[in-house]
Amino acid sequence: MQRYFLIIFSISLACFLVQCKSKSNKSKIVNDSRTAQLEDNQDPENVIIDIEYKNLSNPYKIREYSIEDDILTLMVSYKNACKDDDFNLYSSGMFLKSLPPQANVFLELVRGSESCAEKQEKELQFNISALKYQGQKKVVININTHENKVDYVY
Repeated sequence: MQRYFLIIFSISLACFLVQCKSKSNKSKIVNDSRTAQLEDNQDPENVIIDIEYKNLSNPYKIREYSIEDDILTLMVSYKNACKDDDFNLYSSGMFLKSLPPQANVFLELVRGSESCAEKQEKELQFNISALKYQGQKKVVININTHENKVDYVY
């Protein structure tokens, strides 16, 4: 009797460990490519996956956002804008436990010249295909906060 119990317990433990390992592989994203603002006739850049990124400030306002295919389009406005300012889009690569899964992304303004005083509105586009969650057809993308949510259906 103890022998049967030990065999059943061992098989159950092995199944549990295999299942845990396969779930952790589903949420793993490997992507170190850089993001950038979309220029004329230029393809959108990829989201930056950086588990240590901390969003410290956002001196801009996101006016509109949408997703078409794998492209996240953001319309942002901000003061003291310079033509050589750039934006990066970051994600930790982790997903929140929910159905559908959720991914947090953070938009970072990278200042160029420091002596500009324009108010500017820019359209930014980012390829977010690295945020697909295996086994799901939809991920909720939280942009900077949980107030700006958009469904990424693929």
